[in-house]
Amino acid sequence: MAIITLILGILLGWFGNWFYYRRSRDDSARARELQLQHLRTLIVGMENAGHIEAVRDAQGNVTGGHVIRPIVQTGAAAVQGQPAIVEVHTGPSTGSGNGSCDTHRP
Repeated sequence: MAIITLILGILLGWFGNWFYYRRSRDDSARARELQLQHLRTLIVGMENAGHIEAVRDAQGNVTGGHVIRPIVQTGAAAVQGQPAIVEVHTGPSTGSGNGSCDTHRP
């Protein structure tokens, strides 16, 4: 009886692992296809904006791209002002749930 249990356990373990790795391979192929689809969409969008030229195969599918105009960001941003603490919570919460504190100190 112990031999039958051992063989049954081995077979169930092998089948479980086989099923898991087969499904993992299928999921990996699907993820790769989605990744390529997103990359093709990005290339076509950049081609429409005039930054790259898409390389296509005989069927017209996007297979890559060549940079024809590099993307250059220009400009500046500045933040001015003095930081100030408006409210400081110094006491325990009352649990009122309205987001305000009961005890304030300026």
